[in-house]
Amino acid sequence: LEFIEGPAKLQLEASALLAKSRGERDVRKRRDTLADARESLQSCAKKGRTIVSSSPEMKRRVLLVQGQKRTPDSILASCDASLRLTDKSIASLDKQIAVADARASRKPKAKRRR
Repeated sequence: LEFIEGPAKLQLEASALLAKSRGERDVRKRRDTLADARESLQSCAKKGRTIVSSSPEMKRRVLLVQGQKRTPDSILASCDASLRLTDKSIASLDKQIAVADARASRKPKAKRRR
């Protein structure tokens, strides 16, 4: 029950935030939503590892999460994989934001008269 209420719930929250970010048109809002998802994924991985390490028999349990049978290891692996992809997406968005900011800060060139 502790694993379902902790890491499994955090993974579901992160999945919802990742889905929300895909529909977001504004790059800055998308980045913020991904950052929130990243926090949930990090907490999922950290809390999950803590629970599994303190209770080794937990590794062998099969949990029912939203109608699917999952093991704690599969949930942790999913959190880790999503975290890596989210980090890459955030880095890409940071570059896009930096480019957009650089373009916006440029002064428009004065047009020459002929």
